[in-house]
Amino acid sequence: MKRSSLLPALLVTLLGAGLAGCERKREQALPPGATVDTSPAATHPGPAAPPPPAPSNVGDPGELSENIYDAAKARDWTTATAKLDSLRMMLTSSPAAGGEGTQARVQRLADAVAARDRTKAMEAGNALTRDFAPATAAASNTPVEVVMLDYFGRELEIGAAEGEAGMDRLRRAGTEIRSTWDAVRPRVVERGGDEVARSFDALVQRVEQARTPGEHGAVATPLLDEVDRLEAVFRR
Repeated sequence: MKRSSLLPALLVTLLGAGLAGCERKREQALPPGATVDTSPAATHPGPAAPPPPAPSNVGDPGELSENIYDAAKARDWTTATAKLDSLRMMLTSSPAAGGEGTQARVQRLADAVAARDRTKAMEAGNALTRDFAPATAAASNTPVEVVMLDYFGRELEIGAAEGEAGMDRLRRAGTEIRSTWDAVRPRVVERGGDEVARSFDALVQRVEQARTPGEHGAVATPLLDEVDRLEAVFRR
């Protein structure tokens, strides 16, 4: 046989021997009992999986503040404490745009919850809903005036619970309810909320006609319920 015809066979033999030697070295380097994965997935891995998305702090501190208000009103201190912890965690990880003194009000709320002081916890919780009103409005796609009507409705509840000592609070709340409602009413009508607007007109008149804490307290709950209907107008 000619020399030129022996070369291909010789090269194949040498290449096979080299590959076998490499495979034996790989096997020797493995720990006892381990095997080499020669599957297509192992020898030709696909693209690396993308990293998981970073967690985002989605939430409304105003809603949490209202939850604490409701829990304090019901003397449900377990829920109030849990919601307060959530609020503090939210503000630590993603500070919300509150008004000046927000942190002081958070501490005041914490002290009231720890002391199980119903009135002070309600006051501090509602004060925070006012601080966070812009964030609440943005999160719910609702005019900030509607959010503030919710705040003033709770002020009626607080003032009524204080009795005669709360009359100044009740009068201020009544004045603010009228001016805030006058500012947002045209937008409610533009959104097709004519019937809701008429109903709220009647409630505002009841607030203005109230003369005692009891009369203010009697209109607070229906007014807060009607604010929910106002919010629904802007979610259509």
